[in-house]
Amino acid sequence: ASPEAPAAIEALIGRTGVATTALRPSGQMEVDGRRYEARSELGEIKPGERIIVRGRAHFAVVVERQEQA
Repeated sequence: ASPEAPAAIEALIGRTGVATTALRPSGQMEVDGRRYEARSELGEIKPGERIIVRGRAHFAVVVERQEQA
């Protein structure tokens, strides 16, 4: 897979998804059926946990665990 265009990653900010691999701190996540390289800056996120996109760093999406409402 080719790296996502920065504009496409910017459009993901604020969106929610799910971790498809463990993020410790890097791994993969999925939003709307598409996988992206992701990085957690706030500890490990386990596969299947809900995440929210907070930004981007180089070629990865920066995410954090989504707090349950």
